[in-house]
Amino acid sequence: MVSISDLNTEQLTGLVGLADRFRQARRSGVRLVDFGSTKSMAMLFQKSSLRTRVTFELGMKQMGGITVVLGPDEAKVGVRETATDVGGNLGRMVDIIMARVFDHQVLLDMRDASGVPVVNGL
Repeated sequence: MVSISDLNTEQLTGLVGLADRFRQARRSGVRLVDFGSTKSMAMLFQKSSLRTRVTFELGMKQMGGITVVLGPDEAKVGVRETATDVGGNLGRMVDIIMARVFDHQVLLDMRDASGVPVVNGL
C-alpha cells in the first residue's frame, strides 16, 4: 500500500478492524501472527522518525519477524542507486519494504521493481 487511496472502502474497513484485533490481542498477551523468524522487512529511511521506526520495528518483532534498518547514509536512493535498483535489490532479499522517503515517486519506482509489498512509512 503506497497510498491510502489504493484501498477501497471494504479494504479500509477491514484494515481498521484487523488493527483493532491486533491491539486487543497485544493487550491480552496473544500473538495473532507468528512468522517464526521466516519473514523479514527492510525499513528504509531518508527521513528519520522516532514513531515510525519504533512502531514498524516492534510490530514486526512482535509477530516473530526480523527487520533491517537502513538510514539515510546507508541507502542513498538517487545518489548511489536509483529507486528502481534499490527496490529490485531489496525485493530479492526481504519479504516487505517500508520506506519513509521525501519523494512519492521513489515509492512507486520501488514498488514497481521490488516484487514485494512496499509500504509508505509517511
